[in-house]
Amino acid sequence: MLAQHKLTNIPSSVGVHCVIIIIYTKNKMKLISVVQEPKGGKQFKATFKKPDGRTKTTRFGTASNFLLNKNKTEKDRQAYIARHSKVKGANYSDPTTAASLSMHILWSKTRSLNTAVRNYKKKYGV
Repeated sequence: MLAQHKLTNIPSSVGVHCVIIIIYTKNKMKLISVVQEPKGGKQFKATFKKPDGRTKTTRFGTASNFLLNKNKTEKDRQAYIARHSKVKGANYSDPTTAASLSMHILWSKTRSLNTAVRNYKKKYGV
């Protein structure tokens, strides 16, 4: 019987280079809350819990957003999305960035914060 690697249960004869590929883990950061900020320059605050137990807070959004501002139309929402999808340096693949939070919560198709947050959690698995 071949000896197995203690972390992956892969036979030792396979080699270490395969272990590196298999040990890759998915980001297990969890979204704890999204709340309106009572003060400060931003409208919302999102709090995430990192895998190591620490928290990360991201402040995002202005008063002029599709979620809260009833004067904003679907045309305004489409213009925001078109304008901000071209921004260099905006990281929409990282769920903890202000750009990602704004795009997928404040400018989502729904005007309900609870529904927008639920859809955001489902999209990113946070």
